[in-house]
Amino acid sequence: MHKAVISLIFVLMVGVAFAPATLAQGLGRQRVAPAPKEPHLPQMSPEARQAILTEAGIATIDDCRRVTEDGEDVFEVDITRNGIERSFTVALDGTLRSRQVFIGELALPVQRAVNALQNNGQVKGIYLCDEDGDRVYEVEVLNGEDKRFYTIGLDGVFQATQMRMTELPEPVQKTIGDQAAKAKARMLYISRSEVDAGQVFDVLLANDGKRRVVSVGADGSVQAVQVALTETPQPVQKTIATTAGPAKVVYVGRADEDGDVTFSVVTTDNAVRKEFVVGLDGALLATVIPLAEAPEIVQKALRDKAGAGRILHVQKLTDGSGFEADLFTGGKKTTVSVALDGKLR
Repeated sequence: MHKAVISLIFVLMVGVAFAPATLAQGLGRQRVAPAPKEPHLPQMSPEARQAILTEAGIATIDDCRRVTEDGEDVFEVDITRNGIERSFTVALDGTLRSRQVFIGELALPVQRAVNALQNNGQVKGIYLCDEDGDRVYEVEVLNGEDKRFYTIGLDGVFQATQMRMTELPEPVQKTIGDQAAKAKARMLYISRSEVDAGQVFDVLLANDGKRRVVSVGADGSVQAVQVALTETPQPVQKTIATTAGPAKVVYVGRADEDGDVTFSVVTTDNAVRKEFVVGLDGALLATVIPLAEAPEIVQKALRDKAGAGRILHVQKLTDGSGFEADLFTGGKKTTVSVALDGKLR
């Protein structure tokens, strides 16, 4: 064989032996892609772990730590997806508490509400949160060294504003102090309810890992105190269980108005939130409904009565006699009753 041909064959054999990976793969050798690294997570329940992995999806988990947020222990998780960093929090039982979002991801009414907050300072973060089964946006605003949160509904309506103790009316300050001392609890958070036209202040208290909300009127009156389901009478517990069905009970508030004790209950099931009222004897008194679900004649009567004011809450009485609604007119909140025929009672 000619020497030139032999040399060519040798070069080809050496080239194959030291071929790059692409050529080697073409000849049958295949590289095995390394398995994705399992994220390092602190010790937690299987439910919490699954919730974190599900929420992160294909994103990279940069950090996960257990922190205390408003008196509740949660896992705060930092992720990176498509080069964008964001965070979310998961409760110890696996409930997704909050997810960071950006203004371009919001519906236009919410964007307008967030932009309006620029007048109060610099918007530092926007979080989609689950509060007692109610999905809302919590917007963090920084003005100098003052940081506070504003709550906006999914429809873009302002729902609550974080307050400082010194900003409250004196009767409200006194009641909050008395309630905290009575419960031997520390105060974590105060918000002014814009839904109730600034007439109600919700105070989050914590004691020994247990949290509860006390709602105080502008005059210092206690509107409601959050209680555990087991702290309610047996007839009330039975009615709540029957009415809630498979839904999760996320809030029970005890109200005492001139000796008339009632319990407001909030449940959630697959993001569907329901609210109803139970009497001290266990009777189901009313269910809270959107105004649009009331008969048109009832809606008209309420709008006429409210005038330039606001319709705050509408309850459908379970005895079939009609509806009750809270109105805010002339700087005051009043409760009116409307019969099925639209006549005020």
